[in-house]
Amino acid sequence: MTDNERMFARAIAPGMVTFPPGIQTKRFARDMAFVAEHKPGCELSPKQALYLRQVVVRYRRQIPADIVAAARRELAELEAAAT
Repeated sequence: MTDNERMFARAIAPGMVTFPPGIQTKRFARDMAFVAEHKPGCELSPKQALYLRQVVVRYRRQIPADIVAAARRELAELEAAAT
C-alpha cells in the first residue's frame, strides 16, 4: 500500500464512516483498514486500488475534504490510465 492508500483505508474504516446495514462495502473498508494497520507493505490489486478511491469519493461527506481531493485526483489518473 502506498501512503495515500493507507490514508484512504483509515478514512473509510468502520467507526470513521457510517455504512448502511448489509452492504459489502463495510467489509471491504474493514479489510482495508486491517491491511493498512497490520500489513502496510502489502500491494493492492488494481481493482482494489480503484475501488478504495471510489469508496472515499462515494462517502465524501463523512471524510475530510483534503483526503477526498487526493482520492479524486488519483481516481482520475487511474481511470485515464485504464483507457
